[in-house]
Amino acid sequence: IPVGWVARCNKSKNEIDKYNKSVDKYNKNLKQGKRKFHKILRWRNSTSSDFGKIVYGIDEITDKTEIVIIVEGISSKLNIDSKFKTWNEEEIKCICTFGKKISETQIAKLFNKAINLKEVVLFYDVSDAINEEKKAAFQIFKDFEVDVYITYHNFKNDDGSYKDAGDMSKEEIIWNLDNKKNLFDFYYSVLPKRKLK
Repeated sequence: IPVGWVARCNKSKNEIDKYNKSVDKYNKNLKQGKRKFHKILRWRNSTSSDFGKIVYGIDEITDKTEIVIIVEGISSKLNIDSKFKTWNEEEIKCICTFGKKISETQIAKLFNKAINLKEVVLFYDVSDAINEEKKAAFQIFKDFEVDVYITYHNFKNDDGSYKDAGDMSKEEIIWNLDNKKNLFDFYYSVLPKRKLK
């Protein structure tokens, strides 16, 4: 049964921004009777869905799953799945939430499904999700006996913004996973340095 739908534009953020600026300029100088152009939306989701209750990929988890990587969106999950063939693995799975936070309902669903879970890796976009990631990490650490890790994103796009998991190469993803930090190391060593920049 469908619980919602999502749509994403396949153009890059830079292409969309460039087009939308030209639309703004054209519409601003629009003469009466001329056709108005509309901006391109980067994404559109069903408005009747409660995405705070949905975990994409939850049905892929089995009783043999010991490690779960949680990312921010479908494109990030698909990137990790395709680069590491996680659909063929039972011990490690990648799931996604919709946006930069994970709700108590989503956490409960994860632990009801992953009955032998030992490790959770939060692979959110650290540059804009720090507070939400912190809440989720502490909630998981407090309520469940699993190791919680957070990835430290160290790769940037051409515009200087940090890449999310959906834009990373296999080597960049491996670097992030190899350099993941446990909850306390991340917030007492990595985070203060990031804030000073």
